[in-house]
Amino acid sequence: MPCVTGSMNGQIEDSIERAARLSKAAYLMVKGSIGEDLVKKEEFIEALQYAGFNPTQRSIGRHWIDSTRRLTFSQFCNITEIEPVPTENSLINSFEKLDDKSSGYITHEDFMLNMTTRGEKLPTGVIERLITDEKYNREKKFFYRKFCQSVIETSERLGALALEKLQKEEEDFMVNSKTYKVKRKIASPEKASSGVKTPVRAGSATRKTSTSESPRNLNNNRRNSEELRTPWNCHIRSKGSFFFENDN
Repeated sequence: MPCVTGSMNGQIEDSIERAARLSKAAYLMVKGSIGEDLVKKEEFIEALQYAGFNPTQRSIGRHWIDSTRRLTFSQFCNITEIEPVPTENSLINSFEKLDDKSSGYITHEDFMLNMTTRGEKLPTGVIERLITDEKYNREKKFFYRKFCQSVIETSERLGALALEKLQKEEEDFMVNSKTYKVKRKIASPEKASSGVKTPVRAGSATRKTSTSESPRNLNNNRRNSEELRTPWNCHIRSKGSFFFENDN
């Protein structure tokens, strides 16, 4: 079935391309350019969140060990390629392991017990914030499906914001590049149509005049055209996002 195979291959290629683009967009939400390295663990975590991940301390520890001082853009992309991207179903499945009766909720008592004794332990403060949030709790029961849905929606918003910012920067780059070319063309001196030179009066002071820009000005314009980033005051965080990991 060549048609079906071709369609599937196209979808896979589109998915890979989008994932790579999202990784770049997420990185640029944290750093000014892909040439800058991530030098703090907090930067690494934030970039992962913008890329659609909900990193736990255990998953972070696999890539940012005690001796790590920096991560390059290439290393970050390699990590996003091998780490599994959480989905709503994967998050729900993790909570269902704590819901023996498949009731769709976990009592606060059981939730506190499991979160502090099983898998990756969560700080008490984090747990208390989760079980006191009115969106996910009622009658001392934590309704995890609503929480999982909220986590994925937040991740999608973060990714969309990063991609939107990247798109705008690319458009600004194209506009600045075209503007620079036009200015350079206008500033360039036209070739004289004849070889006649304008006589210079003897004894008069020689003044330097030029209709073209000096090399210094051209370099300044080039640097200005390469200033791609525009200020984006983005402080969205994926609050409460996490997934369980097996003890194995």
